[in-house]
Order: sequence, then C-alpha cells, then structure tokens
Amino acid sequence: MKKRCEIQNLEIGDVVFISSDNTKRLDWPLGKVIELFSSPDGNIRLVKLKTKNGEVLRPVLRLYPLEVSKHERVMCQKYDKPENFTCNETSELERHSVDKTESYEPTSRYRRRLKQVERLVL
Repeated sequence: MKKRCEIQNLEIGDVVFISSDNTKRLDWPLGKVIELFSSPDGNIRLVKLKTKNGEVLRPVLRLYPLEVSKHERVMCQKYDKPENFTCNETSELERHSVDKTESYEPTSRYRRRLKQVERLVL
C-alpha cells in the first residue's frame, strides 16, 4: 500500500498561491482563504478564496500555502521606540567611514576621470 502524502492544514485567513495549468508559476494569483468545505469523511476538500478579481472555489490540491500563516503575521507587529531612547555611541559605519565627500571625483566603470560637460547657454 502506498503512503498518501499529508495535505497541509489550511485555516481561514491563510494566503495561498492558486495553481493553474495554463500559466507559469510566476503568474499564479494569490488568494486569501475565506471558507473551508469538508467532505463527508471529515477532510477538507474545497476552499473558497478571495482574489483581486473576486471569489473562487478551488480544490485543496491546487493550492500552495505561503510560509507565513495568519497567526505568525499577528506576532510581527511594529514596536515603537521608547521616548527616552538615546544612543551615545557612534555606529560601526560612522567610525570606519572616511570623509569622501570632499575628495570625490566621478569616475567611469573603467576608472577614468569624468569631466563635467560644459553646456552652451544662449
């Protein structure tokens, strides 16, 4: 008896790629899971998705979930900096950078010096 590969559990709010035989993977649309439909044996077989063009029904075997789930996105919130945050140390880049703005000469990719073009002003 062959082992059947397990289908990844989808949840409402997950973002998935919707596969299509006629298009390249680069052109597959994204969809957000709105509703899950289960079969009489209890497995999820059909999913209702919201895309930019409307809502579609697709089988689970035609969906490829993204690695980020709904629960992981909630944990990735932006945190505000404390109001009394001060940094007295100079950053690593500032310490090692050399003041090149004064001695900067434009060069080509072959390292030839470039001259400023003098335009005719009438």
